[in-house]
Amino acid sequence: MKKIKQRLLSSSASIVVGTTVLTLSLAERLVSAQFIEDAQKGIENIEGDNSPGTVPDILQNVVNLLLFLVGAFSVIMLIIAGFRFVMSAGDTQGAANARNMVLYSVIGLIVAVSAYGIASWVLGRLYPTPTPANIR
Repeated sequence: MKKIKQRLLSSSASIVVGTTVLTLSLAERLVSAQFIEDAQKGIENIEGDNSPGTVPDILQNVVNLLLFLVGAFSVIMLIIAGFRFVMSAGDTQGAANARNMVLYSVIGLIVAVSAYGIASWVLGRLYPTPTPANIR
């Protein structure tokens, strides 16, 4: 019984620490100068000629949106799995299900980040960024 309480306490602490780190990193991103500058550019685009942008910009925006959605879903599933693990209260089947949820959430997050990297690489190859060396 004491081991179960220790595991519950360590799991709860891990969830709290992980959620805190995630919240702080998101808060830092939201108040960063680059984010504010990007938001201002987006507002200027809305007020501008309403052109949809170039193909690479549209594809990059779609990839970024999908990565955000998958990442948010994975984090939510990790939190739910943590609560399920804590609430299993020593039930081996419940704990095993919660561990599987954590495993699949982490695998999903790894696949999403890998897909983002591959998509960014492919987009970079298909639509290279113009530099002074290759503009003629």
